[in-house]
Amino acid sequence: MTTAAELAGHGRPYEVSVTCVDPSASSRATVDVLATGHQLTADSLVSHGGEESAPHGLTFLSIAVSHCLMTELRRAAIARGIRLERLEVRTGTTFRVEDGQYAVDTFFVDLFVEGDLTEQQRDELGAEARERCGARRTLEAGARVVNRVHIGMPTDYTAS
Repeated sequence: MTTAAELAGHGRPYEVSVTCVDPSASSRATVDVLATGHQLTADSLVSHGGEESAPHGLTFLSIAVSHCLMTELRRAAIARGIRLERLEVRTGTTFRVEDGQYAVDTFFVDLFVEGDLTEQQRDELGAEARERCGARRTLEAGARVVNRVHIGMPTDYTAS
């Protein structure tokens, strides 16, 4: 049997594990998520069979990009000695229909900054945050997603 690290293909354990125990017993779309040691719950939109009792996948993607950009902007401000009073990131998407399915067409990100800074400093902080944010770069690069289906659980699998 293969270990989770071997399946991941990079010699270290997966960072995110999404589990649905006994998926045939329920029509609910909620799943348990273990992300780097943190327990979360995810659900689907009502239109996709869920109950919207928890964030759905695209929401988690928005959180990842928002957090990454905010963290990088904050880091850049601290490195430059710029005191910020408040940061807020808002995200949104537009969709297109592709092969009869909705697909994200554009991912919009707006960063709002309050503090004593010039327009030039604002622009520099924004540019550095965009450059350093791995989640944003991954989306823009159009990262390939490789789906593999395995029979059975990896040897180091533990049900949540």
